[in-house]
Amino acid sequence: MAWCPICKNEYRPGIKVCADCGATLVDSLEESSKKILIRGDKEILARLDEFMEAGGVSSGEIVPSEQEDTLDYLVSEEDFQRASSMFQVFMNEHTNQLKQKAMEQAIANASPEEAEAIKKMAQASMATGNRQRHQVYESSTKKMEENKASAWSLFLIGGLGIIAIVLCLTGIIPLPNFFKGAYLFFGVMGALCVLFLVMGFVSFRSAKGFAKDAESENTLKASLETWCKENLRGADIDRYIKMRDPSLEGESLFFPRNELIKARINHQFMNLDQDFLDRFVDDVVYEMVFPEDKE
Repeated sequence: MAWCPICKNEYRPGIKVCADCGATLVDSLEESSKKILIRGDKEILARLDEFMEAGGVSSGEIVPSEQEDTLDYLVSEEDFQRASSMFQVFMNEHTNQLKQKAMEQAIANASPEEAEAIKKMAQASMATGNRQRHQVYESSTKKMEENKASAWSLFLIGGLGIIAIVLCLTGIIPLPNFFKGAYLFFGVMGALCVLFLVMGFVSFRSAKGFAKDAESENTLKASLETWCKENLRGADIDRYIKMRDPSLEGESLFFPRNELIKARINHQFMNLDQDFLDRFVDDVVYEMVFPEDKE
């Protein structure tokens, strides 16, 4: 028997297409364990399917939706999580392309002075976006160093404070008369110094925790860099981008390249912190894959 993967209707052998929704029939509903990733029009879903194929998700399928005048994009349950992450990357790229085309249209309709101003604004916006992405993620190595520095500063302040209090109370450091017998003052200062020492120990323990995270992070970076060197080729990435939008040139290629690189890394290495990946691609991978763009 044949089955519709969308509306689950059963058909006699020989029928290939569902009469209700137009979906291609399958021999068993077990073959159709696919989930709807997104609904949309044919053009967008076709581009999405190409993007998924390039990223290694081959279970994608475009079928008529239960709703009129729209289509569903299905992926297998095994690929659904990865496809969802890749879909976010695709939409970011699609949005950037729309912004780029809108800017190009604005430049085409503007005077030379206005066009130059628009270009400068776009470059400033790109630079700001890159800085913001870099500020989002802070590496474990940096956190470790900051916590160590804080710990030693707190140890120093607390230790020197306690030494100073002891020297004052023992008379080694002479004090004005109004300080003599001011045990409450010295008690409060002593408590603050002890608090500094405790905070120093807490920061030092945090630094040790971040040191372990930094070791794992550095191992991951090494694995990512090795994989990228072996599998990412600038010419292949540009060829794929040009197939989808031949009009892209120069600086306008930056975002599509960036997003496609991240999509391919996400396909190979699942559950990556996306802020970490943003910074790693910007700092390491992009210049490695496209050395001619290095300033």
